[in-house]
Amino acid sequence: MKKTILAIGAHPDDIEIGCGGTLSILKDKGHKLIHLIMTSGEEGDLQSHKKQIAEKREFEATQSSKLLKVSQIIFPDSRIKRVNRKHFHFIKLNKVFLSKNIVFENQEA
Repeated sequence: MKKTILAIGAHPDDIEIGCGGTLSILKDKGHKLIHLIMTSGEEGDLQSHKKQIAEKREFEATQSSKLLKVSQIIFPDSRIKRVNRKHFHFIKLNKVFLSKNIVFENQEA
């Protein structure tokens, strides 16, 4: 049975670094991949303008998503300063919806 795999990352490249190899194998087996990236990573470079950094990181994430043959990439809000409990609650609600599928997420410390 083919599944939808939702991979959730706090920043661009977290998904690829954390589970890119596993996602590639799952895609090769015919599963559908969706990436949910909670920020655009614009806070990660203090030397450049935030808009330029966000555009660059989103472009890089889009390019890597093409390599993994991701069906959909979502950047819900580039102004999230920190992923907090409300975001995890949202993710958990959606995990119920996706219960017949697979979800990869960062674990709360």
